[in-house]
Amino acid sequence: MSLTGSFEIATIDPFEKLINFEPVWNIESKNFDRLINKLIGCSQLNKRNHDVIEKHYRILLSYLIQSEKNETRRFIAYSRNNSHFTKSKHLNPFQLKTRSLVRVIEDLSENGFLETYMGFNGTIEKRKRSRLRVTPKLVALFSKYELLSEPAVYNFESDGIVLKVGKGKKKFVISYEDDEFT
Repeated sequence: MSLTGSFEIATIDPFEKLINFEPVWNIESKNFDRLINKLIGCSQLNKRNHDVIEKHYRILLSYLIQSEKNETRRFIAYSRNNSHFTKSKHLNPFQLKTRSLVRVIEDLSENGFLETYMGFNGTIEKRKRSRLRVTPKLVALFSKYELLSEPAVYNFESDGIVLKVGKGKKKFVISYEDDEFT
């Protein structure tokens, strides 16, 4: 028996229907700690900065687990720009650094846990942000460690006020404590 005719294979465009990466989720469980230790053990990253790398793994994987629960196999946009995360604790509560986050993403991608597409600069119409999504290999690890049923904690309280100091291009965001005056 032979099949005749043409078949179209549906492909997903990595630059459509994306979710923006927001580092606001955290999961605290022993299974999650075991998964992070396993991934860091397989990692080729510098072990000297273990605490920094572990923090970035924790935040990224927490977000990936949460997004996998809600939107299976969707692409997530992330910035590779070094000035993306600010030093303000109000806008970056976990004090993430872009370079460390990109290293963790590249490491997971090299080991087959993430599918990544590099963004590029250009005119406003053609500019694209970098994209990533989990692979079935990482989803299998999430299932193995029973993390898709773990509750995630939303650890970010958004402020409606962002204080900036300076003039023109020399403006920068300042951190402040919430009190009765602010």
